[in-house]
Amino acid sequence: MRLCLGVFCALLAWGGIDAVAQAPAAADRPLAGKTIVVDPSHGLKDAAGTVISAGAVGPGGVSEAEVVLRVAEELRVRLESFGAAVVLTRSVAQPWRIGDDPRDDAMARARSAAQCHAAAFVRLHADAATDPSTRGPVVLFFTDESRALAHAIFDALTQPASGQGVFKRYDYGLEACTAPAVSVGLGVVSNPHDERVLATDTFQKQAAQAISQALVMALTTPAPAEHGAAPPLVSDPEGELGEENVDDTGTARVLAQCSQRLLQSVLAITNRTPWHVGLVARNLATGEATWIRPDTPFPAAQLVGLPVMAETTRQIREGKLKPGVAPPGGTRTVFQLTQAMIIGGDLTAADALIGLLGLDSIDSTASLLGMTATSVQRKPGDVAAKQRGLENLTTPDDLARMLEQVAIGQSVSGEASKAMYEMLRRHANRQLIPAGVPAEAEVANLTASQPGLIADAAIVRTPFTTYVLVVFLRDVEGRAGGPDPAGLIPEVSRAVYEHFARTYLAVDTRPPGLKVFVNDRLKGIAPCLIQITSATPQAQEFTIAARADDGRTARRVVVVSQGDRQAVQLSLD
Repeated sequence: MRLCLGVFCALLAWGGIDAVAQAPAAADRPLAGKTIVVDPSHGLKDAAGTVISAGAVGPGGVSEAEVVLRVAEELRVRLESFGAAVVLTRSVAQPWRIGDDPRDDAMARARSAAQCHAAAFVRLHADAATDPSTRGPVVLFFTDESRALAHAIFDALTQPASGQGVFKRYDYGLEACTAPAVSVGLGVVSNPHDERVLATDTFQKQAAQAISQALVMALTTPAPAEHGAAPPLVSDPEGELGEENVDDTGTARVLAQCSQRLLQSVLAITNRTPWHVGLVARNLATGEATWIRPDTPFPAAQLVGLPVMAETTRQIREGKLKPGVAPPGGTRTVFQLTQAMIIGGDLTAADALIGLLGLDSIDSTASLLGMTATSVQRKPGDVAAKQRGLENLTTPDDLARMLEQVAIGQSVSGEASKAMYEMLRRHANRQLIPAGVPAEAEVANLTASQPGLIADAAIVRTPFTTYVLVVFLRDVEGRAGGPDPAGLIPEVSRAVYEHFARTYLAVDTRPPGLKVFVNDRLKGIAPCLIQITSATPQAQEFTIAARADDGRTARRVVVVSQGDRQAVQLSLD
């Protein structure tokens, strides 16, 4: 392995990286001459010795950090047998790293691959999941150069079993690698089945063997471009967590990093509960978005009022209905019924409107508005239809799409959108999403509840941005001494609001690895994501500086407002 002494020493001093010398190259060693960085995740302490990134722990006590470390050690043995030089970012001999921030540590570990001129970077995880039923391997990649390796590893790990899929998604540091870089979820430690499997020596050895063979295939086979198009991404069966796929521009990258940070904040809340969670949060000013199971169907309950309201306003606009006239046999006008359905969550009013509008018309308009997975199959009060298995269903993403159109004035028409927004703004239940935001924010929402289900869907207008938030909790049970389902949604709402209120700067430097300062205070090592919390929505100036060890400094003054996302480039070249 050809590593300059300075880089080698820096890696050792940085946090216990265990470098293993390469065996002499041989004709039957396909990876001879190649260096591979294997990154068993977590295992981080701060300078005081406090654990700050222990990883997930399964219900039976199996530790993610220990599982991935054992697989990494097994993987090292196999890669060395193929002639590779292997660098472990932590080892059994040195199981802990020292750092101040798990995110910056993850970035530094990925950058070590470039410092080692590695042929590949493989990060290992065995994360927990919100849904206890989620199980199986998942592989993430960020750059197209890593796509083939991601698919090779996923295919090797899942034969003949199934897994969650392969996704192009941001994971701290993957974009910093010039070589193919992937994040491999070996399984889901919070799933009882996966936890039992992950803990076995048999699985750990088989996983290491599968990954090593995939690396041989990916690193010794001509690039996919020489054989045609790369294979398509595996679709996510149901349990997707994620952020928008992004290109490599600075702005897109900062949004991807922000989305990842928001997802982590939300999961820190939802992972404390056993409930089935669906969520979409989307900032309409920036496009930043994150989600949990966006396409999973949930019972619509009172949220059926959204597509029903859209179809009502469409028929009023086309002259098919008169808002001041009551349907045949009724006493309340169309306008009064719509108000009762949206403001008060009155399902009897929804029954009357669905009977008047027709199921097919409601579904057709919903599809035209982008709610392609929403299905209105019965009146909420039709017990016989419910017993036949008919249910009104929708998804977090469908509701977010409709609310976004209402917010920007493009649902049915501008006037119709305004009318729908005003009704939602007057919705009576303010205990969920509205309870998580300060008084200066304006919330237009609709709440749903039925046995086993609580949900809220909202447009939130703030001084710094407008965003939509949809949260579903399914299979909820109120237990004495247990978590309160009604308290979880306000907590998520507060986390989303606070995240969108913060200013984030993604700072890159040339050369990389420089210290980054904000107003002369050290904030990180580039490339890094810097958070600025402002007490005022007014624009403010901050001095961003990059400083090398020899004293050279590059400075730039940036003007930021509350909720800004900016990419900052600083160069000493």
